[in-house]
Amino acid sequence: MTRRSAVVAVLTGDVVGSSTIKDRRQLNANLKKLFKQLRKHVPGTVREMEIYRGDSFQGVMAPEHVLRAALVIRAGLRQWDLPKGGSVRKGTTMGRLPDARIAIGIGTVSYRSAKVIESDGEAFRSSGRALDRLSGTKARLSIQTPWPEVNDELEVVSKLLDALIGRWSPAASQAVLLSLLTDATQVEVSKKLGISQPAVHKRLGTASLDAVKAALGRFEKLVQSHTAA
Repeated sequence: MTRRSAVVAVLTGDVVGSSTIKDRRQLNANLKKLFKQLRKHVPGTVREMEIYRGDSFQGVMAPEHVLRAALVIRAGLRQWDLPKGGSVRKGTTMGRLPDARIAIGIGTVSYRSAKVIESDGEAFRSSGRALDRLSGTKARLSIQTPWPEVNDELEVVSKLLDALIGRWSPAASQAVLLSLLTDATQVEVSKKLGISQPAVHKRLGTASLDAVKAALGRFEKLVQSHTAA
């Protein structure tokens, strides 16, 4: 009997607005810290995120967890340089916040190199096509799977998530990051940030976290139903 190749997810991204970040070393350090947190808290990391060209990155994950990883990365960037419990620098607007353009490809891998970015296969090519679709658009999230009926639904999910994330302030992003990364309660988030629980509740409410989690749950259910067979 022929052994079926494992289905994985390839997450490819690049930092949007990186040109406004003067300290490139700090950008690299912040990305590495964020990816270390991902590996610790989000299950299913197959190959760690690799940074290339200074502001681009790629990694391989279990399919059902890859969207959560994508949202964690975007939240981590949008709360850029925000002090614990503090306020964003004066003059910063939501449209100018650092963010990430992220393309997710789900499929098999035919060639595994020592470096993630040199590997190849269906998942890598799907991620590349998804990234191409983002080029020249304002969209910052695209998902490509081997299942056409799933792609149609995930295109809608991606657009809705993009609309919500685009409204995340640095303060809201900071609270969302902790909530998605560790499934922390509002009380736990308030203790970590040194602010009140009602303040956390307000931040997560403005970020529409309940809707984000509903989209995540739907994504996970869709992927699991197609990869379990």
